[in-house]
Amino acid sequence: MSDKALHPRQLKAVRMIRAGSAADQVCKAMRLPLDSVRAVETVCRDVPDDILARLERALSDNDKLRRLIAGLVSPMRADDSVAESR
Repeated sequence: MSDKALHPRQLKAVRMIRAGSAADQVCKAMRLPLDSVRAVETVCRDVPDDILARLERALSDNDKLRRLIAGLVSPMRADDSVAESR
């Protein structure tokens, strides 16, 4: 698990399973492989639910910020290539 990225959807799935939802149904609904969710569940076994929720939110916010920055950089590159061709 240490060499794999942790995704917010995996944490959400673990929290849903802890809340009583069936693991196979959660994974099917969230389109996640059951084995990856089980791996996260095992690693996070001793982590309280509120910490998992905060981690899920931080990872989600980080992903949104990364996409926002990538969106800002992409138009700049397109403008640079137009300016260079002139």
